[in-house]
Amino acid sequence: MILFVRTTDEQRKKHIYSLWQKRFAVFPSEDLSAFQRSLNLRSIVIDKVDEVDQFINFANIAQNSGNTSLGARILNKL
Repeated sequence: MILFVRTTDEQRKKHIYSLWQKRFAVFPSEDLSAFQRSLNLRSIVIDKVDEVDQFINFANIAQNSGNTSLGARILNKL
């Protein structure tokens, strides 16, 4: 995270972001709290507009796991 913030090299930032995206692709969807913490941490350095797909995915997983209120809150924030 710190490397992403401190680097001025746009190629390096794109590479780090790509790694984050790959990690999310294999993220265990059962652990909603870990998924949410990770999204919240990333939103410190990445605008939520760039992370819409991840937040929609999280809301979908939350709703499918029975936590409809969390899914609805996430979608409303977007």
